[in-house]
Amino acid sequence: MNPISTTPPGPTPVVSTPTPAAYARPAEGAPTGLRRQFVSFYGLKLAPEWRGLDAAAKAQGREGFIAACEAFRAEGGILVPYSCVGIRGDVDIMLWRIHHELEPLQRHAAALMKSAIGPYLATPYALLGMTKRSTY
Repeated sequence: MNPISTTPPGPTPVVSTPTPAAYARPAEGAPTGLRRQFVSFYGLKLAPEWRGLDAAAKAQGREGFIAACEAFRAEGGILVPYSCVGIRGDVDIMLWRIHHELEPLQRHAAALMKSAIGPYLATPYALLGMTKRSTY
């Protein structure tokens, strides 16, 4: 008998393991037909020579970088930039990119490398995965 409870113990509850079919069902009330997304964590490192450029060349490089990112967003992509300066020694900028198709991610990478800042960029990390958007 439980010293805290005054009622006698009941039968031990039976715990059942859900079948694989139970895992395959979407949550009740969840939207159906969620499309898979490509998720990319794109790490970029600026060459030390970039810091030695004059202000006009740096401005042109920044404008090209921003134009490439805006073009990716215009294609329906989600892009979240992070600065890793002072956090990681091997990456200066981390771009979290999400799109339903792979080709816009490739076009974005090509556009970055073709821009004025492109010759000063290295790609130490380019991680790619697939997921479904969260229903929560």
